[in-house]
Amino acid sequence: MNLQELWAKVGNTSSDDWNKMEFALGSGHHSLAVFLDDVDVSIAYGRVVVEDFSEPWVTNFASPSANSIVVDLRYRGQVVDSTVFVSVDDGRYLLPMPKPEGGAFFVSNSQLPFAALMFDLNPPG
Repeated sequence: MNLQELWAKVGNTSSDDWNKMEFALGSGHHSLAVFLDDVDVSIAYGRVVVEDFSEPWVTNFASPSANSIVVDLRYRGQVVDSTVFVSVDDGRYLLPMPKPEGGAFFVSNSQLPFAALMFDLNPPG
């Protein structure tokens, strides 16, 4: 399986397809989700990159509190790709890091399935 095939597999899943566990991992992450149909595939997340993350778009939320975190896509326990997400509004939302374009900030359509999965795996509260 190549990386593109792995992303396609992950992008076609919902949170019900994953076994989520919370515990301290050696990588600094606090959560691990293992794909139920293929336990070689997992997602580790929660390691904070920047506490008190601040960009202009963060102020659009009720609470300007935000942290950036790393989400690692893993195959057979090895990180094969990493994505930076931002936990905004006191942890109520988890979004892929948007990219500035024409004075606004955007998340590409290709990132939306994974973003939805991560939001569902990491519910607020």
